[in-house]
Amino acid sequence: MVILNFPHVASDAARVFIRFRDASNNIIACPNFECYYAETSTGGGQSYGLSGFQTGANGVNIGNQSYPTTFVPWTPLGFDLTPYIGQNVTVEIENRWCVYDYDWAYCYIDGSCTTLTTSVTGGCSGSTTGTLTAPGGMDNYAWAGPSGSNVSSITTQTATTTTPGIYTVTCTPYSSCGSASYVYTLNFAPNANPIANFNYTVSSCSAGFSVPFASTSSPNGGGPITSYTWDWGDGTPFGTNATETHTFATGGTKTVELKISNGSCTDSITHTFSFTSGIAASFTSASGCIGTSTNFTATSTPTTGITGHIWNFGDNSPNGSGPNVSHTYTTSGTKIVE
Repeated sequence: MVILNFPHVASDAARVFIRFRDASNNIIACPNFECYYAETSTGGGQSYGLSGFQTGANGVNIGNQSYPTTFVPWTPLGFDLTPYIGQNVTVEIENRWCVYDYDWAYCYIDGSCTTLTTSVTGGCSGSTTGTLTAPGGMDNYAWAGPSGSNVSSITTQTATTTTPGIYTVTCTPYSSCGSASYVYTLNFAPNANPIANFNYTVSSCSAGFSVPFASTSSPNGGGPITSYTWDWGDGTPFGTNATETHTFATGGTKTVELKISNGSCTDSITHTFSFTSGIAASFTSASGCIGTSTNFTATSTPTTGITGHIWNFGDNSPNGSGPNVSHTYTTSGTKIVE
């Protein structure tokens, strides 16, 4: 947010509003957000909604008067819209100039709709330190943990600890409609790293490009493996099962990565392999009569790289060779040609 900092009392100051509308286009009472900065002619500033406003270069209002600009650095804002899951929600952003429509306010918005998630990392491979992460974009965080964890003084999104146990974090979102807060529970349980590995079966000459994969990963003395992520290296969606069969669009060299997790510790491994497509044999024939030539034409794929053609005419005669052959039958009836 950037405003032209003409001396205004709070009620007159330029400001920014963020509101939400439900599927019926009604304004949602909470959450909502309002932010402004006001500075009187006697000096001293008052901020609302965000803290950390800074003074920037001078700007000019519509009356061509020059005053310093005041801005707040890029700040993530989180809003909980859980009650509206499954509905279309409209975000409404208003940049309101000062009460006299003389001094401006602007803001830059980059929004996304994501799930509020927590994570616990660390405590793996012999490490005793864990990092607990709460959902981002909150105004305030209050941590609590087991005796000796010393996290109660932490007010940021992440907390570091060496004490195993259950932790809670109370998150207060940015909002101008009350003091709603949300409590999340995290479990720090030092664990052993699993060991990732997998098998795959590739035919040197295959009519298609389907490859079966099977995880042979080990818990390595830690908790059970709870997730598998297969990256096929071709931009297609990841696989998520212990065993998968993936069909590649083309042959050639492929690099596949498997990532595994036991809920707190992870490992990954990649294997590189190559394969080529097999030959699909086919041919056409121009039927003849007894005592005259029947012509056979190979239409096998691929059309290049084939080094030999052997023809069995199905009548105990010598084999033919080459992509195009002719054969004279001496008896009538159905013939099976290979």
